[in-house]
Amino acid sequence: VQLIMSDPAILGLGYLDIKRASRRLGHASLFLENPAESVFYVVELQLGATDDRHVIRLVERWAAERKRHAKRRCFALLIAERIEPRYRNILRTISKAIPLLVMNMQEVDGGLRSTPLGLR
Repeated sequence: VQLIMSDPAILGLGYLDIKRASRRLGHASLFLENPAESVFYVVELQLGATDDRHVIRLVERWAAERKRHAKRRCFALLIAERIEPRYRNILRTISKAIPLLVMNMQEVDGGLRSTPLGLR
C-alpha cells in the first residue's frame, strides 16, 4: 500500500495524481487522476484475499464518483494479493456493466509485481 501511495505510476497506468486516500486495517481506498487523459480511477487495495465487502465497496464508490464526474472517464480498479476463483466469475460479470480493472499485486524484493487479470 505504501509503495503505491508513494508512486502510483507503479500500477502501469501512466502518471497518476492521488486526489484522495484513506487507509483502514487491511485495505486502502484511493481516488487517482490521470490529468493528461482526464481519466479517474477509483481504487480499492486489499491485503490478502479479496472478499464480498471489498467488491461491493469498489462498485459503490465507482458509482458515486462516476456521477460526480459525469463528463470524464472513470474506472474501477480492484487490487488484491489474491483474487479467489469464486470472485473472478463475479468480477467478470460486473466488468460487462462497468469499466473494471483487476490486478493481483505482490511485494517482491522491495518492489511490486502486478498481474492484470483478464476478465473478458
